[in-house]
Amino acid sequence: MQAPVTSPKPVVSVIVTMICGVEPLRRCLTALYAQRDVRPAQVLVTHDDRFPDANRLSSEFPEATFIRVAGVCGTDRQRVPAVRAAGGDIIAITEDFCVCDPDWCAQIVAAFAEPAVAAVGGGMEMHGDRIGLVDWAFFLYDYGLYVQPVPDAATRQFTDTNVAYRGDVIRALALVWQDGFYIPTINDAIAAAGHLMRLSPRIVVRQRRSVTIGGVCREVCRNGRTYGRTRVRNASGGERIKRMLLTPLAPLVLVQRRFDAMRRATRGAGRLIATTALVMLFAVSWTWGELLGYLSPRARLIQGREA
Repeated sequence: MQAPVTSPKPVVSVIVTMICGVEPLRRCLTALYAQRDVRPAQVLVTHDDRFPDANRLSSEFPEATFIRVAGVCGTDRQRVPAVRAAGGDIIAITEDFCVCDPDWCAQIVAAFAEPAVAAVGGGMEMHGDRIGLVDWAFFLYDYGLYVQPVPDAATRQFTDTNVAYRGDVIRALALVWQDGFYIPTINDAIAAAGHLMRLSPRIVVRQRRSVTIGGVCREVCRNGRTYGRTRVRNASGGERIKRMLLTPLAPLVLVQRRFDAMRRATRGAGRLIATTALVMLFAVSWTWGELLGYLSPRARLIQGREA
């Protein structure tokens, strides 16, 4: 009797954006190469000139490919050469301060078993002991919508640190991300093409990152500016003005969404209440950046730096 033909498991490429440093990256790569059942066939580490010593880890992780992006630029720009180099059936994305659960790759592959699914994402947890109040505030601000357990449901939103795409879908959208692999824009394009996107509580990443109030404010302001500039890049003058007029409401909306998510997740609500002032400060910083983005919709990246 002829043995049944089994389909090979999809090849997974993992892109890690370096934004914190060598030690966080070492933890991240160690977790990736310790994956159970499904190991990444390709790991691409992308970094800019803030981390000229990134290649220090190349001897420790010889299977990883380190890609330097000249200058200093945002994570969306840093991802572009890595996505171009990614040859996997599945392209997963995370960042260096994250530690993926041991079955992260396996759960991602399982989530793509449904052919209509073009993108999957998962939940976030904190990792480590002695977590400070500012660290909790940043985690709840940045990842409050993805605190475990996330719903097992269709979505159009993912965190940049825990998302994966079907490789053929991403390659077909190359014109969309040629200047920057910006997750909200990619998701809009995937939805417009009629594909399904899902969250899964089984795809888990744990954040381990120590931050300062000033550092977070600067970071979320930059991210807000990128978001605002991207959203009005092709918008009419009327649409741009409408978004600008609605901007003062954004901090309240951002914080309310996180309270709603905490009620759903049944965890973290107490810490969110304790850190409300800081979370609101971070939301205001984002909103200021978003407004700047609306005011300079045609700003260009010059020599690797944001104009």
